[in-house]
Amino acid sequence: MNVGTFSVSEAFRFGWDTFKRHLGLSIAVVVAGIVPLMLLNGMASAAENSSRFLSVVLGLVAALVRVLWGFVLLRLGLALYDGRAVTGQTVRELLPDGPTFLTYLAVSILYSLLVAAGLILLVIPGIYLAVRYGFCEFFVADRRTASVGEAFRRSSDITRGERWRLFVLELALVVLNVLGAMFFGFGLLVTVPLSIFAMVMVYRRLAARTAGEEILVHEPTLAPA
Repeated sequence: MNVGTFSVSEAFRFGWDTFKRHLGLSIAVVVAGIVPLMLLNGMASAAENSSRFLSVVLGLVAALVRVLWGFVLLRLGLALYDGRAVTGQTVRELLPDGPTFLTYLAVSILYSLLVAAGLILLVIPGIYLAVRYGFCEFFVADRRTASVGEAFRRSSDITRGERWRLFVLELALVVLNVLGAMFFGFGLLVTVPLSIFAMVMVYRRLAARTAGEEILVHEPTLAPA
């Protein structure tokens, strides 16, 4: 394997090892996101018959919570990959400030729209766009850019030459999460953080290669939970 690239098995191994080392923290962050989402979605469904407006508002709140949760998961994965301990005193570092969240929200919406439009156009374009721009949110969460356009451009840059391998990895992670959701959703407590940690490793590896930074070829020393 060339320096700065990755293998699917390596990404899975890193994701699993990181999850095991930070079991309690990983599950806590997943639960902190899933529980309010379930409550909000349930309330939105219950309100459909009585108040369509309330149902829409609750649905929008749930969407914002989902985006915020995604940001927190990425920040957690980045911190653990970098060997930074996440404690009660530093957990606020996982949260975005106002401008960062607005940029992340814009990037998330635009990415979703691009992929959805591509999937409508014979599926293949959607898969291509999903892989090519799959790290746009990572750049914002990593605070390497405050620009929506730059986030997409940099994702395109780092995925060049690796898109087939990324497709295989992302497909495997999708299958893993589908399996995790089958057992009343409890499997997601494992598969969601594992997937995030695996993708963070790949992002760090490819971003460092493109920027000419020092590349961690082997797994970094992980901070204790």
